[in-house]
Amino acid sequence: MKAIWGWLEGRFGILLILAALLIAVPRWIGTLQSVDATLLTGFGQGILLEGGAFYLVTVWRKKQGNRGANWLWLFFGLDLLIAPAILTPHTVAVVNGKALAALFAEQAQGWLWAWSGLINLAPVLLVSGVALAYAIEHNERAGKANRPPQPSQQESEQSQPTIRVEPVPPKALPAGGGFPCLVAGCTMSFRSQEGLNAHQRAHKRPGEVLAKAGAQGR
Repeated sequence: MKAIWGWLEGRFGILLILAALLIAVPRWIGTLQSVDATLLTGFGQGILLEGGAFYLVTVWRKKQGNRGANWLWLFFGLDLLIAPAILTPHTVAVVNGKALAALFAEQAQGWLWAWSGLINLAPVLLVSGVALAYAIEHNERAGKANRPPQPSQQESEQSQPTIRVEPVPPKALPAGGGFPCLVAGCTMSFRSQEGLNAHQRAHKRPGEVLAKAGAQGR
């Protein structure tokens, strides 16, 4: 049971979407059979309006920082309003045991015109919303793909020029003793080992002035 629940837990949202499609698509088919002589129209519109709503919310969740993503809520809200308005007359007709045409024949002609307009408007709106969501999602991917790769911190450090420090024989100490720098070409000496160590570490940092280390050591 634990293995089954683990499998369901990661796919529960998708299973619920499929369940919603199993409910909605037959209703769309039944509704649009009154308009078209083919089942494909109802099947396609059911997939578009129900599946399209899921796609809009999914893209919005992923791209919340994108300014255009907020427009997806407009299309999602219109879908929530239009889909029930189209399906409800079919449900009323079925419950009353009437054909959809007979139901509309009892109403003013304006209701039939309004309902017919919604049927034709719904896919246009959803296709526009889905196209916008697709553009937002894939334009961002294309931007990331075309962006030059940023070097990692390790690569950046490796690309920095280095100064080769070669030890040389100890120099003669000045009067009173001291610690001479062992870098070739450097004539500085220091009163303490700590001052010498700080100075020689500075040799490994290109472009840095060694005056601070020298002042501390002299």
